Amino acid sequence: YSALNTARSALSNIIVCQEGFSFGNHPLVCRFIKGVFNLRPSLPRYNEIWDIHGVFTLLKTWHPASEITLKALTMKVTMLIALLSEQRCQTLKALDIKDMVVHNQKYVFKIKKLLKTSRPGKHLSDLELCAYTPDETLCIFSYLNAYIERTEKLRGDNSQLLISYQKPFAPVSTDTIARWLKNVL
Repeated sequence: YSALNTARSALSNIIVCQEGFSFGNHPLVCRFIKGVFNLRPSLPRYNEIWDIHGVFTLLKTWHPASEITLKALTMKVTMLIALLSEQRCQTLKALDIKDMVVHNQKYVFKIKKLLKTSRPGKHLSDLELCAYTPDETLCIFSYLNAYIERTEKLRGDNSQLLISYQKPFAPVSTDTIARWLKNVL
């Protein structure tokens, strides 16, 4: 249906019928498009949502930060940031420790790069990651502290927050961040 509707729109700009209708508004074309919609409607691709409880159960097992591997710490921090910020992988990649401010029990990141959702007059506001005191195993503040401390010597001149957990410990791409999130899921 969607492909045919797009073709109807394109042809409507080119073809003018003799009856005074544009091609897209001709009664026969409208009836045809309605019939196609009834036969093959455009429905959402996904009808189910995943259960966040399973992700939190897994993340709680990766505790404490001082005893888990750098890989597990990286995956946990990435997933917690993604869940708390509800941002794209591109935004997670844009997080920079030079543009980070630590307030009382929260991290504030200023995003200084153009993003897919950026447009004139509208840019992403500051990203705040606050401590979660009810459950220390899910507190982004404490795990982000541990992650920054553990990766400080590994990152060298790189200021991107998320770096690879294997040598050469370089800044990661959006594809790598997406793969990490899928692996946790």
